[in-house]
Amino acid sequence: MNEIRPTSQVNTGKTQSLTEDPPKGHKQRVFAWLELIEITNFNANQKYSYMELRHSRAEFFHSSKEPKHMFNKFLAGEEKCIYTIIIEQDDMEAANYFAAEQICVLIKRHTASNERHSVDEDSYDSEVETQAEFGYDVEFEYKIDNKKYNYLAKGYIDILQLFSDESISLQMVVFLYSPKWASGRGAVKTIWNIYTKMPLMKTLHITNLAFISLESLYNLPEELLDMADDMRVDILFQAKFENEDLVFDEFKICTFKVFRKNIIKDQSIYFCWENLRNLNERSPPDVRTGCTNKPQNFLRNLFCTEDREFNFSFINIFHDYALTSNSTVRFVLTDELTEKLEQVIGSDEQCLGVKVYNIEQPEEILLQGALEAHIFLYPNVNACRFAVALDDPASHVNSKDDDKRTFVTLNISFYSPITESRRGRSIITKSIDNIAPADEDKYVCNSLLQDNRSLSFKREDAYRKFNQEIKSIAMNILKNNITDYNDSKSYVCCELKILSWKITDLIAYDFNVRVPTETSIEFTNLMTLVYKELTQRVYNILNTFDNKAISIDQGTIKEDTKLQRRMSYIKLLNEAGDKKLANFLLEKFSQTYADNSSWHFCKFLYDIETLKFDSALEYAKKPVREVYHRAHFYTELAGIYLKYIQFKRNEKHFNEALSYLIEILNEFSIQFPLELEPWILLHCIYKQCGYLPGIEYTRLKYENLVSQHYWDFPNIPYSRFSIYNDVYVQFYTKKGQLLFIIVKHFLWLGTYIFADIVFDAISDECTPAEKYMFKSTIKILTDDLTDDYTLQSFDNDKSMKILVAFTNGNMAYYRGDISKALSYYHRILDSKDNENQCLKLGLLRYANFRYNENKLLDAIKAYEKYLFFGTGAFVAYYGLGKAMYMLKRLPEAEGHFANATNYPLHVPDIWAYLALINLRLGRMENALKLWKYAHVNENHTISKEILTELEALDHKMLNLFI
Repeated sequence: MNEIRPTSQVNTGKTQSLTEDPPKGHKQRVFAWLELIEITNFNANQKYSYMELRHSRAEFFHSSKEPKHMFNKFLAGEEKCIYTIIIEQDDMEAANYFAAEQICVLIKRHTASNERHSVDEDSYDSEVETQAEFGYDVEFEYKIDNKKYNYLAKGYIDILQLFSDESISLQMVVFLYSPKWASGRGAVKTIWNIYTKMPLMKTLHITNLAFISLESLYNLPEELLDMADDMRVDILFQAKFENEDLVFDEFKICTFKVFRKNIIKDQSIYFCWENLRNLNERSPPDVRTGCTNKPQNFLRNLFCTEDREFNFSFINIFHDYALTSNSTVRFVLTDELTEKLEQVIGSDEQCLGVKVYNIEQPEEILLQGALEAHIFLYPNVNACRFAVALDDPASHVNSKDDDKRTFVTLNISFYSPITESRRGRSIITKSIDNIAPADEDKYVCNSLLQDNRSLSFKREDAYRKFNQEIKSIAMNILKNNITDYNDSKSYVCCELKILSWKITDLIAYDFNVRVPTETSIEFTNLMTLVYKELTQRVYNILNTFDNKAISIDQGTIKEDTKLQRRMSYIKLLNEAGDKKLANFLLEKFSQTYADNSSWHFCKFLYDIETLKFDSALEYAKKPVREVYHRAHFYTELAGIYLKYIQFKRNEKHFNEALSYLIEILNEFSIQFPLELEPWILLHCIYKQCGYLPGIEYTRLKYENLVSQHYWDFPNIPYSRFSIYNDVYVQFYTKKGQLLFIIVKHFLWLGTYIFADIVFDAISDECTPAEKYMFKSTIKILTDDLTDDYTLQSFDNDKSMKILVAFTNGNMAYYRGDISKALSYYHRILDSKDNENQCLKLGLLRYANFRYNENKLLDAIKAYEKYLFFGTGAFVAYYGLGKAMYMLKRLPEAEGHFANATNYPLHVPDIWAYLALINLRLGRMENALKLWKYAHVNENHTISKEILTELEALDHKMLNLFI
């Protein structure tokens, strides 16, 4: 589009009549006046100076009878300096001419002042008569040999603001720079009065502006770097499908022609108008757009070509070369053009292509790439920076991921989002202040790190983190008995650095808000206030801190996972069917950890997993300060899951709950803009719906957050999913690896439907058996296993044979077909797989049912197989002890029960069994001690099974025992 064809209705004919009364069938012609009203920093005594206005598609008229002397007479105060240009009304092509190229203002010096030039006097007289009614004399500019002028100063006038639906009058300051501006020469300041008496746009309206800026080409081979002067880059619309002639249709948008070979860091940070640049000159300020791109952002916050590895870390901006352009092209859009652009992007039949070639051989494409523009159809998106992978079309082979990939960076922006309807209202007004591209902080990928949370929320969060950090430091000092700074200098230095970050947040979100500062003295006084308040806060925290906190509040010490292990036992026992022991442990530990925020958070997650939504919602409603610190974000996320499930159960229309989920996730991503989970979940939901703008927008968000994300998941127990399925799934793409981390996060939280949504986006990378196991487990845990869901076997996948059998057993168990489930679980006994911990559930279920059926040898075999897995052996020892006791193999039973007591769990039944065994073996004194220890807690009763055994003993022995 910036390759402008000479068909504009801007007046280019020297003999055209100057009238605003057009002939029939022609558009109304409108005059635009450019009047120089002031000039400073220019030597008025400069001999033979002359002002000239130029534009490649326009002709200018003068109001002076002696245009050659008009400028000098203006300097002397003898005459006005006025230029006129004629533009047809509603001429969009003319609007694009002046959008792409501004009017050049030159002050020249004539080197042959005595040379005479002839004029067509008749033509001149007729034009004067025509314009008499406007009060101005207009004269054609005389054609003078430009080679005889050396310009003294040059600048540009942007008249795009004239293309409004109202007559415009404005004053504009234009600086003119000398050829030696870079050496410190001052600029000539001019002030212009620019106006029309009729609107240039009457029926058509400019409702948007588009900007395409090409930044740099990276990782080019040396031979291409040396082609800088002859290099060209075309941006074009390119069809994705062949036409009837088996050719891909193309429509060129613009061409970039000015490139320089630079060390990346040394390139100019200023964007310039492409059509005003000169390859042989350093770009002066008058050709700059006013936008910049800082070196630290050259390779950051880019929307990269999908599934291509760019390896930005391989690029050394201090030594590596690139071809730099940093040029911008501007276009005007009407409602009709905007709608067509929206249709082109939305149809997904075309993409934006990038072609690199040498002007000497334009038919030979050196490099090419493509980018998708769907992101601009997402609400409120009007600017984005892209990194487009470039490939050699002749090689037909893409560069490997471990290579330095060749790519180009460019940015595209609009004055307003193209999805935002203006209903024919022109954006061009006298007060418009953004006819240049969006500055870098306006780009969606640069603004994604902006924290949009409320100030009060940030303040509460900052104090909560500060308190937590103080507690953590105190815990470690006490735990490691640190009495001197030099004893643990590395630890203390690290903690002090972290603490300084927390204090900085407090200053930003609280102190500096309460006490704004403008001078260094005021800021020093503020630091005194900070010190005073925070030292008092630390003192108060430490006063409420005692040694008991070290043993109870396990949530503050990540290394101690005792609490999490205990909750994991409870979950495993519940799933295995031993609900009595599970409930006993749950009640016991709920008392032990009554004041522990970490325990309550784990209990909250378990309520979600077991679909106890009412009690889970009660926890989610707790104030922020009462929630386990790092768990706050995950509590909020789990709360969204609860709301979604409840809404889904009561939805009246198809996908009504999904729309609700998208809405609340969008709000949540604003509240927590730096977290990956909401962006990736939204990405996968949009992918399921086929909503391309949403897919692209959310991909941009999460891809740019990954490198800056701090992974800090709370230390929590095994999820129910891990108990059913902890199979390691290998993903080979970076996207698959990243999304599976998020899948695991959702699984740990018990938000299984969220995990399923994200898994669907990467399930193509899994084997059929892996996918089957995952989906089947989700159906069990979400109570969604319907009768029409059939069991499958994957005999060809030998590595998964036992695991698939275990999964089928779980489904049969869920459906109540116990005999079928046990037949599947029995296969685990004969397998050599001792690595997959989830198989323990099948062994426990098998052992417990065989024990209840009095098939004790089968139960013992299953319990002993369980011990090979190495973790959670307490459950197996307890089961083995009971089975051996029932077989009267008392010494073996005693050994297994004794092993069960090695774990930090006081279970009365275990000690009662030991007492019974010792009683049967005649160890009366030991039996008495063990029986007392079984009753150490009066609130815990002995099971009926043991009391029945006790009643069955010989009465003489029993009396002696008592």
